[in-house]
Amino acid sequence: MKIRNCLYAILLFSLLVACNSGPSQPSQPDETAENVSIVLPSPQAVPPTFTPSAPEPLPTATIIPTRPPQPTEIPATPIPFDDVVITARVRIPAVGYDRRLEGNIGSELIFVDETAGKGQFRAQQAVILIELQQALKDLVLAPVPDDCSQCIDLEVIFPLDQIEIRGWLQDPTLFASLENLFAITLGAHFSPDAVGGLRRAASPYAPSQTIEVQADGTVFIWQGNQESIVSTFLASEALNTAVSQSVNNTYQTQYAVACEGVPLETLMLKSDTGGVQTIGISCPAFTLPLPLLDLYVQFDTLMGEAVLDALPAPETGVPLTAVVQFQREDGALLLIENDGALTLDDGTSQLITDTLGIDQILSLTAPLIENETVSLGLSSFVTEAEEAAEDDDQETAVLFIRGPEGLYDAVWSETQSNEALAPLNDLIEGYLSPESDEGGAEETTPTSEPETSPTPEIETPTPSPTP
Repeated sequence: MKIRNCLYAILLFSLLVACNSGPSQPSQPDETAENVSIVLPSPQAVPPTFTPSAPEPLPTATIIPTRPPQPTEIPATPIPFDDVVITARVRIPAVGYDRRLEGNIGSELIFVDETAGKGQFRAQQAVILIELQQALKDLVLAPVPDDCSQCIDLEVIFPLDQIEIRGWLQDPTLFASLENLFAITLGAHFSPDAVGGLRRAASPYAPSQTIEVQADGTVFIWQGNQESIVSTFLASEALNTAVSQSVNNTYQTQYAVACEGVPLETLMLKSDTGGVQTIGISCPAFTLPLPLLDLYVQFDTLMGEAVLDALPAPETGVPLTAVVQFQREDGALLLIENDGALTLDDGTSQLITDTLGIDQILSLTAPLIENETVSLGLSSFVTEAEEAAEDDDQETAVLFIRGPEGLYDAVWSETQSNEALAPLNDLIEGYLSPESDEGGAEETTPTSEPETSPTPEIETPTPSPTP
């Protein structure tokens, strides 16, 4: 046992020596203990520790004086809405035309008829004011010729821009616009000396046109696209007679139905006592009463001869000069005009012409109006449309009569058995079969003119049935 313990002690000692000796190193010179230094870590900076200081009393607040708020300055001068920005004045001395307009900053327009002493006020006219300024500000006009009372004299003033323009207006488009603007606001113009006149507004077929007959018989015709009045002459005896017979009667203020493309018209009549009637007319062929027909037809003829730059207007279903138009279901067409001229088409393009007296025409038309066989309102157009929808093959008869209140009409599907229409049927049969009616053959002699007389055409117009 002792020997074994000794061996264990020797072995343990050897192991300890071997561990301390470490790995074998190459041979180096011996170093003394003085040459050996131990590396120690460098000291690190220690962060300072925050120590709050004792609170100090704050100084007493000092009140700083402030400037009181100043009120917003409102300008003492308001916006001058009433200041005039444009003035335009148009004169035609020959017919007493003198009309003026003024526009201000507030987009208001004042229209004044200097001759008649009347005016109109219109608000919110900014668009018109802008157009007037654009069209008139750069206008260059030639001087008005001396002693030219029929020339158009235009004066334009822009007060704020200190611009004044005056001279002879020769621009047809510009004058047409100004004349139409004045007519819409102030109405049609007729000179103080006029005893009768008619103004026709512009339409798709012709410019605006005015005719007037003055007390001394002078006739003026002028239109909106001319630089001066070029038609001046003395009225005929027939025209003077028609005016004198019309001015002292009383008429309605309006004779009108809705007709597309037909211009609005204004008829003026001055009585012997100085009273003035102004009558509105639309679609005259279907509305004019018999007492006005003669005067209107003469006005219409003269205006048609003097009009410039016009297109042919479409014909209506009833001629303007017609007093009676009777279309029977068998195709016969009877037309009696205001001068008594009679035209009968038997339906085979054979025309028979004749002339009737006033008494004969009245004997045919007066009973039909008095018995209400025909009536106002153009009801035949509505009835024809309804019947055509029911039966396309059914033939109808249509009668138009121009009476004291306007154009009367009626429609039937059978006229031969209608007692009220017997006088008209007898008249037609008397021309178609003169040998069967000796009285009719002795009184009138039919004249056939198939080559020289035009065949009347019946076209159904489309006016409104409500006058």
